[in-house]
Amino acid sequence: MKITVWCVLWCMLATGQRVNAQSKVTEQQKSEYAKGNQDSKFLKGYIDALKADGRTDELNDAVDRYLMVLPLNERYSGENLHYFIEDINSLNAKSFTGIIEHWKDIPLAANQVEEVVKKINDVCKTTFFQTFFQEGDAKGMPTVDCSSLLAALKGSKIPVPETRRRLIEMWQRWREKKVDSMIHAFEQLVTSNEDKEGALQLDPMLDGVVLGNMLNYILEECNFEQCSRMFEVMEHAIEKNGRTGLWDLIGKSRDNFEGKKMMLELGEE
Repeated sequence: MKITVWCVLWCMLATGQRVNAQSKVTEQQKSEYAKGNQDSKFLKGYIDALKADGRTDELNDAVDRYLMVLPLNERYSGENLHYFIEDINSLNAKSFTGIIEHWKDIPLAANQVEEVVKKINDVCKTTFFQTFFQEGDAKGMPTVDCSSLLAALKGSKIPVPETRRRLIEMWQRWREKKVDSMIHAFEQLVTSNEDKEGALQLDPMLDGVVLGNMLNYILEECNFEQCSRMFEVMEHAIEKNGRTGLWDLIGKSRDNFEGKKMMLELGEE
């Protein structure tokens, strides 16, 4: 009797699992999406099906396409803003740069502004950080192109912190292998805190890894003039802010630049 009951229960559970495992995304939806269907109602249904299936890795592209077919006055309002906050995770998503470009035309409440700015910060720092876990020749290299993002930020009043803007600029100049431009952006990054007290407005761990790698690149590639400039900028920053948090990272890098400066003066590099 007990065996029969357990068998029935097992069959019921197995049947339920098969039903639950049935994909919500239909073959027709897959085909229409692959063909580039731009209908907003279709895309909304496709997004809901992806969410039901837990296929989160496919949501960025689908949500981005959906948002971009909507008129601007609908694109970042109500549920659509929630889609943006929850599902857009690429710096190169059109809706990501779009909200920055059209910032003055998008009416948002104060709490929504905070959410959007946090979203931009989070996507930037995680995207850059994940670069260091790529495989092959791309590992640790600035493979992500931020030129569109930089251009959008330059003309926008969106309240993204100056430190974040300058870190993005450093990244892009690193990608372009422009050491002078990297140094200029770094100087602006540290001096953007001149009228503030305390830590830089960056993530000590994720942004710290990124900043540390960029400073190492400058250290390896700089000539005497560039090295001297970096040392001066760091020296001033450490004198003002001490060596706590990310300032400690900058302080240690300052010591490395001082060492290279001395070696260059002695003609040993």
